[in-house]
Amino acid sequence: MENGSVPSVLSYALNQIQSVSVQSFQIQSSTGTGSVAPNGSIRFNLPQTSIMDFHTSKVYFSVTVTGNGGRLPAYIDNLFAGIRVTAGGMTLIQNNNLHGVISTLEYESGQYECDPLTGHKEVLDMCDAVGKNIQTTNAIETYGTGAGLRSRLFAVHLGALKTMCPRLVDLSLLPNIQVELIVAPASVLAAVKTTAQRGAADCICTANGSSPSFTIDRPVLNANSYAMLSSAYSNGIRQRISDTGAITMKYKQNLAFTQNWTGSNRFSVASNCIDKITALWRLKSYQVGGLGLVPVVNRCAGLLVADGGGNGSTSAGALAKTGERHYQAPCNVFQIPLSTPTPDNQTTRAAGLEASGVFGNYSTQAAECDFQFSINSANYPQYAMGVGECLNMSLHANNVKKLPNCESIGEFMGNKFHVAIPLNLPEQPFDKPTCSGLSTLGSNAFFEVKAVGTGNNTSLYESIVLVETSTLLRVGAGKQLEVVL
Repeated sequence: MENGSVPSVLSYALNQIQSVSVQSFQIQSSTGTGSVAPNGSIRFNLPQTSIMDFHTSKVYFSVTVTGNGGRLPAYIDNLFAGIRVTAGGMTLIQNNNLHGVISTLEYESGQYECDPLTGHKEVLDMCDAVGKNIQTTNAIETYGTGAGLRSRLFAVHLGALKTMCPRLVDLSLLPNIQVELIVAPASVLAAVKTTAQRGAADCICTANGSSPSFTIDRPVLNANSYAMLSSAYSNGIRQRISDTGAITMKYKQNLAFTQNWTGSNRFSVASNCIDKITALWRLKSYQVGGLGLVPVVNRCAGLLVADGGGNGSTSAGALAKTGERHYQAPCNVFQIPLSTPTPDNQTTRAAGLEASGVFGNYSTQAAECDFQFSINSANYPQYAMGVGECLNMSLHANNVKKLPNCESIGEFMGNKFHVAIPLNLPEQPFDKPTCSGLSTLGSNAFFEVKAVGTGNNTSLYESIVLVETSTLLRVGAGKQLEVVL
């Protein structure tokens, strides 16, 4: 065996750390309010003496929805526009107002797994998360009564803090940390007419003309932490700071660039470590709020009209089973920006005829719409990527084998389309934290994502580019901080 290494199945080595105390405590919001409306904020001040587990600590809450036909989007993270973190007044994690988009992308691309219970993983159409029937006309999915009133049903991670390395951080080394959650606008909600299946005159994809809203109720931060009674760990860290000048922590955050899509999105980034770049597209008309739900291509059964994309038979889509009904809220639909077929959002929805609109029939695509990135005018990759290449490049960039919640190419194109490129080495679980991404500090680095081909739609979409960076937090003596983006 090389270098004396022994497989774990043969190893009798034993580590022992004595006097460990495991704690979990609840932190009330410093804003002092029980309900927070859209565009409001919720702040939590973290304790100054504990070793906190940022990977498992979460904010718990319930939700009250008002307005006819109100439906929560898939992934409860979409109820928050951003999470800002400061330490002693210094910003550690910036707010880009795209927390819901980033979380949806992380779940759909397989980077993280959404809790199917407290994460509200699916759009609910027949009954809500605690069993209430919501099939009647203009029924509301709300949790302001019953179980939702007597318990907190939902939870979200602390944004980029969930990527903190090391996982356990001694807060006594840092200035007072404040976590601020910015509540999303009410436009993230859908407003459905009825729960009739798509194809009826009034159905779950038909907007009912109302503008539902919501409140985040009784939010608390449940913090999981540890203590070591001997103080040996804290003293050892302080000694390391004394010997080396500082200790370094690492976490990932996303810089965002949003603009109307005209065929390219050009931006400049100065960062110590760029790990990957992801581009996605959303219909501008889907962001206004108060719309009906959007069907998932090939995964809705029992449709009544021939509306294409495998969603048009009188019984089921190509992959749907009897009784299956999979939908998305318009706010988190990522779609390939094609000129033909036209997206299902214009005359059909405006005229109240969403039930008979064409959706997801990509057999009518009329021209190429490929994608390519460039860095300082050098193309990356060297070839223009079609849909299949976009998918595989994204799997490569996210270090996953497949998309966990996507069942067909049509679903990828119509509901979950994105393309990412990697700029760092792949990482494996339990690897030592490593910064291997592209460094653009001290240089004028210009990036661009562009469409190649004549099938690109230049009027209906917005382009969002997310630049994931490994951020370094250096902590020195006397709680001095330095953030290296």
